[in-house]
Amino acid sequence: NFSAFNTQSGNDNLIAYNGSTPASPQIGVYSGTTIPGTIVSTIGGCITFVFSSNNSNNNLIFTIPASPTRV
Repeated sequence: NFSAFNTQSGNDNLIAYNGSTPASPQIGVYSGTTIPGTIVSTIGGCITFVFSSNNSNNNLIFTIPASPTRV
């Protein structure tokens, strides 16, 4: 689970994919100040994160624990 999350809403996005590459099925797109809920992988225990930004209003903050929980 995330312990903090703050990006420029609609312009800076954290995209989660269910697998080891961005070609994997998309789990969700997260933006703004709402902390995402639990993100679970159903493909090999891997989640890939891609961050996209418009490079404006840099207020990027997101924190993911160093030891994710394996379910």
